[in-house]
Amino acid sequence: SLSLTALGTVPTGGMLMRSGAKAGDEIYVSGTLGDGALGLLALQKKIPCDDFLINRYLLPQPRLSLGEKLRGLAGACMDVSDGLMQDLGHICTASQLGARVRKTALPLSSAAKVMLEKDPALWEKIYAGGDDYELLFTAPKNKAAEIAALARELSLPLTKIGEIGEGSGAELMNGQGKNISLPRKGYSHFSE
Repeated sequence: SLSLTALGTVPTGGMLMRSGAKAGDEIYVSGTLGDGALGLLALQKKIPCDDFLINRYLLPQPRLSLGEKLRGLAGACMDVSDGLMQDLGHICTASQLGARVRKTALPLSSAAKVMLEKDPALWEKIYAGGDDYELLFTAPKNKAAEIAALARELSLPLTKIGEIGEGSGAELMNGQGKNISLPRKGYSHFSE
């Protein structure tokens, strides 16, 4: 058994929390989604082996520089560890708001696109698979230019995927703006 505790400090008032989203904020995610979950399937021999996806699962890249630079820019922030829709739901609950995400806006790697072309049922791994450890954050609309500049500075895609609004919970919308019924939003630590 191995246990590790990491401690750190942030400037007063500089902590990025789940509860900081505001109605009208835009929702962003760093990098690409689904690679970690697809990499696990490749390791389990459930999909064709793909070294890129396996490496994304085994060697996630923590977005530490991005997290530091989001202080004062992002309202709410967390990593995508248990699945995009489930983790966004945590932000919604903590901020007492709702969210709408466009499925067509979700950023995909080339390897994930190939897997989805072969098996569209794998879409669940994109929005509910987890293990990406990308940063999911909200920011006011008037910060879009600063976020685009930050993406260029870090050479890291920061993709707008939806909006925060009144209501509760996170919804995934199709290309026609209709809510997609999700059988699963993410990893359950107590049932899997």
